[in-house]
Amino acid sequence: TIGAQGRIYACKGFPYDGWCGLEGYEPATGPYWAMAWEIVGDCEGDGTRPPTQMPTSKAPTTSVSIGNPSSETESSNVE
Repeated sequence: TIGAQGRIYACKGFPYDGWCGLEGYEPATGPYWAMAWEIVGDCEGDGTRPPTQMPTSKAPTTSVSIGNPSSETESSNVE
């Protein structure tokens, strides 16, 4: 996300995300910016945003055994 002209913009996902870094697609400029960006809010106060929640992984967690199966087993989470 980036701020421009008092608004906060987020790059659209695939397949539009390739345009976000190209000249002529900067947020709120020219005729093509809306193909790559969407408005997600307005800048308030001093132009900073409060922190968002920490991203979480949607990948499944798998338990893996390490060591000799006949001895005490250690496990580790693998994402």
